Amino acid sequence: MKKILKSIILVLFLIACNKETESNIEIRTNGMRLSSSTSIDIDGFISPYQSSTSYKKWGICYGTNKNPTVENESSIESSQNSTSFTVNIPDLIPGQEYYARAYFENINNDQILYGLNCNFTMPSIEIGELKEGGVVFWVNPNDTSHGLVCSLYSLSDARWSFQQEVIDGADGKSIGDGYQNTIDIINGSSYSSSAADQCVNLVQNGYSDWFLPSSEELYILSSYRDIVNNSIQDNGGGVLLTQSNYWSSSEYDTENAIVVDFGTD
Repeated sequence: MKKILKSIILVLFLIACNKETESNIEIRTNGMRLSSSTSIDIDGFISPYQSSTSYKKWGICYGTNKNPTVENESSIESSQNSTSFTVNIPDLIPGQEYYARAYFENINNDQILYGLNCNFTMPSIEIGELKEGGVVFWVNPNDTSHGLVCSLYSLSDARWSFQQEVIDGADGKSIGDGYQNTIDIINGSSYSSSAADQCVNLVQNGYSDWFLPSSEELYILSSYRDIVNNSIQDNGGGVLLTQSNYWSSSEYDTENAIVVDFGTD
């Protein structure tokens, strides 16, 4: 049987990038993630490997118009000398929609190659804000009306499941998988008094659509532990995010589910 651990609950309140190849160089805009309420990290990829020189450079260009260019919009050159690179875009405006794409520039032959567009909207709400009965810890960069919040209180210690067999489903690990994982656990046998059972039966601050987070959702919550915990305490919540392991809803094998240690930075 899966052992007893604390559980954290979430409620859902609630990026598009591909490759473009020209000549013998492939440049891609791979993805993005919020690094703060006014900045975002954008990943790029260039192949084959290019040695950084005075006449070759690559990075991310961005702006409020579709298909931003190095000449007409803002751009930040990457300092990473590798096929994969990440650029942080700072000082973005909350609620504003932006477009971004990777670029490669060869100054010698006046060639600039671009990856395909990614578009995103900066959140008009902030991580740590009280929203939808809980504290915001993740905002969808493409749609700032959607995100994730955690409750203001931990639930009591509970088993993940009372059955010693793999549950059908409950194996999603990504953002957005926690809700379906929780349903899968509840649809299995011997779920009474489990962590998932406590979540789905909770009514708190007028909300009843709580669920046990997936492993990725829980990792993100852990990364914002201090911000979220300060907000919880400011808003009269209980002890949460202590030096403990917390259950995710992501099953690992017959006898184990994925846990996250909130005492590890």
